[in-house]
Amino acid sequence: MSPFGVPPLTVGAILLNPSADPQGSVSVAMLRALRDHRGWAAVPVVNLVNTPSRDSRELSQLAGDSRVWEAARGPLEQAIRDCDELLLGWGVSPLAGAARPHQRAQVRWVLNHARAHGHTRAWMLAGAPRHPSRWRQFVGPQRGLIVGGSTIDRIDQLLTYTRLNHAEPGIGTSLVRPIMLAGSNPGE
Repeated sequence: MSPFGVPPLTVGAILLNPSADPQGSVSVAMLRALRDHRGWAAVPVVNLVNTPSRDSRELSQLAGDSRVWEAARGPLEQAIRDCDELLLGWGVSPLAGAARPHQRAQVRWVLNHARAHGHTRAWMLAGAPRHPSRWRQFVGPQRGLIVGGSTIDRIDQLLTYTRLNHAEPGIGTSLVRPIMLAGSNPGE
């Protein structure tokens, strides 16, 4: 139970695809850190497509058949149905080639099923479905979006509970302005 008497949430993370090295996955590490920081009960991970790859270029070559995308719908449906809230993190750049229309169709399928199960919002970094493997770069000091605090504090500050339509294909990423955390020193 939380200090407010509310049970911790299970937040289903919907990412793009499994890492070729799931044990060393930056995404899984980021999601675990966020789970612990937020006090969520669990963050089960499901993917738009279950084809492991090293990067999006390789995935674009491997995921050009609609059947590999359709095969992922069972676990996606279960997570959408069973989780209290969703976290969308499939990335903001489309895949290339024959995989692109399948990716767009899968995103629409996920969003339609999420709405059908009562989800109207989802957690996204800065209002877009940024991939967790890119979060550290996005909130890093070189971008100047947030000054001070730990990496997880900066991620937490930019994590927003955003309307699902912000994750629609073709919607631009949101703009964020620099934020200074209380007690931080911009010169550090």
